[in-house]
Amino acid sequence: MILEQDMEIKSKDFVQKLVRPLMLEPQLTASFTREYSNSKQHWVNRFLSSGPSQNGPLFEYLTPSVSSTIVEKKKEYSVCKYEIDHIPTTTHMLFRVNFLKNTSVWNQKKDFDHDTVIKLVKAGYQKFAYVPSAGIYHYHVRSLNELIKKNLRNLDNHYFPYNKSLPYKWVDFSKKKEVLKLFLWVIYANLFFPAMIKGFLRFLKHHDPILLAEPIIVISITDAILYKFFTNKVGRKLISKSIRTIFLGS
Repeated sequence: MILEQDMEIKSKDFVQKLVRPLMLEPQLTASFTREYSNSKQHWVNRFLSSGPSQNGPLFEYLTPSVSSTIVEKKKEYSVCKYEIDHIPTTTHMLFRVNFLKNTSVWNQKKDFDHDTVIKLVKAGYQKFAYVPSAGIYHYHVRSLNELIKKNLRNLDNHYFPYNKSLPYKWVDFSKKKEVLKLFLWVIYANLFFPAMIKGFLRFLKHHDPILLAEPIIVISITDAILYKFFTNKVGRKLISKSIRTIFLGS
């Protein structure tokens, strides 16, 4: 089971809930749950936890949702099927050891980002159990400033150094459709008003006032990441590549 030091288990029968699908269906690779918010978390953390994988709005926009992978709904869990080009961001899973041993995952020296899930899917282990009732509280950040710093740190430590070798890319800068999608997000974020409308509509649906923070989170994270791309050598190359993709198609 992959957990982090800033996580708290939500339910008393957490392990039983995650183990049960694996006992019932031998073809399932792993089981996972969603992340919830609580009153002890900072408002930024609570906002992030409004989504099942605690992604920020930009990451939610760029990545597949868990719901888009569900192929069968059961009483206590849902069966998800991942494709190599359609993998959600959740990595905190209870894995079936026998399946891990049949892949290169078992001998890898370190787990990097989504390596484990990606390698399993590539090896043909594509089905996972989603058990939302188990639940995790993830105390990810304690301020907006910390959230921004973590995003920029991840760019410096992971994305920029390993961009060419990453087995799975959330944005392919050689594909016009994906680049245009990213450009539209930058426009959306900096207009501010559309994100404010989205936050208000989410508030009306879920009755949680923290969702009204949508425009603040969106513009802060987007512009911080954009600034980092312009001030980093690898980032500037990716921006140049995306411009060539739009105008030259390559």
